[in-house]
Amino acid sequence: MYEKKNINQLLTIELIFIILASFIVFTNQPLNWMVALIMIFHIFGVVWLIAFPDSFYSMYEESMQVDPGTMESMSGWILIAFGVFVYFSGFII
Repeated sequence: MYEKKNINQLLTIELIFIILASFIVFTNQPLNWMVALIMIFHIFGVVWLIAFPDSFYSMYEESMQVDPGTMESMSGWILIAFGVFVYFSGFII
């Protein structure tokens, strides 16, 4: 089983990201709505880690058993989706 890291380290990293992302969201930057979506998912992860740490680590353990080819395909589709979001952001906003 995956060795549980110190929750304080994970929370520190997440909170630093949330603070940095909030500077981008609350300024007049292009595509700040995408950063806000990512920030919301990180906030959800922080709440999940605090409320249900065993569930968080079991999900991480399950994700480590995914086939590398599947991971490569999923990351490619995610990049394509972000590209579509960026391309159509002028129409969305």
